[in-house]
Amino acid sequence: MLAMFTYRNICRPVPSRRPRRLGSLYPVVMGVTALIACLAVAGLETSRVAGRVNQQIRDQVEARRMAQAGLEYWQRQYNAQVLTNPTATLNVRIDSRSGFTVSATMSPLGVSPNGAAQVTSVGTFGSAIQRLTARYEARPTLYEGFRSALYSNDASINHTSSTVNANHWSIARQDTSASSSSIFMDAMTGNAFTGTMSNFQQRRVASIPWNLQVPSFDPNNTTSYPGVAYRNASGAVTINPPFGGEELIVNRSFANELSPWYSNSNAILTHDTTRGYNSGYSGRLTGRTSGNNSIVLEISRHLVRWNRYVMSGWVRPENQAASFQWQITFFFNNPSATQTYVSPSVNINANAWGQVSWTWDFPDLPDALNRQPTKVELGVISNNNCNFNFDIISMTNNSQNTSAVHIQNTLLSDAFNPFSVNNSVRSSVGIYIVDCRGRDVFIENSRIRSTLVFRNCPRVVLSRGIVWETLSRNYPAIIAEAPIVDNTTLDTWGMNLLRESDVRFNFNPTHTPFAGASDSDHLDTFPCRIDGAILSTQTINLGNSNSTMGRIRTLTGPILARNTISVQNTTKDINFDSNMILNPPPGFYPAFTPMRLIPSSIDEVSSTTPAVARTP
Repeated sequence: MLAMFTYRNICRPVPSRRPRRLGSLYPVVMGVTALIACLAVAGLETSRVAGRVNQQIRDQVEARRMAQAGLEYWQRQYNAQVLTNPTATLNVRIDSRSGFTVSATMSPLGVSPNGAAQVTSVGTFGSAIQRLTARYEARPTLYEGFRSALYSNDASINHTSSTVNANHWSIARQDTSASSSSIFMDAMTGNAFTGTMSNFQQRRVASIPWNLQVPSFDPNNTTSYPGVAYRNASGAVTINPPFGGEELIVNRSFANELSPWYSNSNAILTHDTTRGYNSGYSGRLTGRTSGNNSIVLEISRHLVRWNRYVMSGWVRPENQAASFQWQITFFFNNPSATQTYVSPSVNINANAWGQVSWTWDFPDLPDALNRQPTKVELGVISNNNCNFNFDIISMTNNSQNTSAVHIQNTLLSDAFNPFSVNNSVRSSVGIYIVDCRGRDVFIENSRIRSTLVFRNCPRVVLSRGIVWETLSRNYPAIIAEAPIVDNTTLDTWGMNLLRESDVRFNFNPTHTPFAGASDSDHLDTFPCRIDGAILSTQTINLGNSNSTMGRIRTLTGPILARNTISVQNTTKDINFDSNMILNPPPGFYPAFTPMRLIPSSIDEVSSTTPAVARTP
């Protein structure tokens, strides 16, 4: 047993003498390996997270592009008039991962020039959703053919012995000619240029294709004739300027009432329904304390200096005979003063009707009163204070042409309408429809601050001095369903000025100042000009052989005619800025108005769809 034990000990391997470090290194190696593995896994996960973040960012960017594309798509489809219902929802899919949905709401004014739209576009790309809300405004632009200084829709433009300076084109469907003229403007013509074409100082383009977008020059076209916008404008007022010899007295027979007649004293004015000159109606004045107690009518609006007036009326004195006279009284302020003119006396028996007539020439007032009267009254006075009836009053201007209506030596504006009784009816929007009743209209020595639309008119004639403005920005000055003729001539000093002293009329009273200045004297001068477009459904003649270069030199066009435009013996500066093109007046742009994005109106919201769980 001992031997065996010894053998076993002898046969056992002898232990190594090297230090035993394996046990401490292994955990380190394993730890490092684990750390590396963890870092690798973490790096891989970080890479995956970064990839997902980058993908989300890319998706959001693409989704925004989709939303932006939706806004642009709606605008293009709308402006191309493809959308029959601009508020209908549009769904456009680009592919399975991307697309956009667009919805729009219109303002109550819809697609009018003042209209607006709010458009929301939702773009999707992958898991990203981007919502953009933008606002659009209607922005009309001037008709292409109207972006010109001179425009003839159907005929030619002819220059004779004239000088024209313009910052826009001359456009004629047929020919353009120039004789002894200097034309500083670009010109296009549908057919040919004739005459001394070297006088055209800028570009000339002949035989252009006639594809310009133009409206109708037919007054009966209710959809695209520019005049319709003004004939139907809210606030437009129809006026009837008088023609030569026309009755100027309103309510001359007192059938229903006495207005606008009144008493100039405490005497009582009543409507008599028991007696009249040739009817059962008249006016009656009682309680007179003086022969100067009178019935009166303000006639300021009817008077034109140096014109002749004929007045007539029937008077019936009550219970005693009396002699009667017409009396015209001018009232002045600063200082207060009056000037009176009376007719010859007419004796009338008691309780009998007698006629009082008078032909009166409106004189040049004395120098001390050479200023604008505050009012002018027409009345009937007598040599005693008897009560009396009056009937069938008449007043006519016998100096004016009987075949024409007249806007002469006057002021017409949104604040003053001389063709209404005591300025009672005014167009606050500055638009007047002039019914010429089949007669020419003569406009001379006047200041106008309104848009005038001429109807039932064979011809519109401008003469002497005219200062024409418009109330609303870019509105036209003249729309005429008739030829327009510029017969203006230089004044007696050879200048193109409207002088108050020439016509004894104040053109800048307090209710209608000029360039912010107003007064009541006759000392001012105004440069003759027409601000705003001029449109004729027939022809326009700027100057003529007797115009002596014309007093109206400055025009802020466009000058538009259906037929021929003639520029003769005159000098014209025709300029208007781009504001008229970008913000044209009503009727001067197509019926369809494109929408324009309002800058800085875009609001955006982004989001993502919930993540989809993957199957392990």
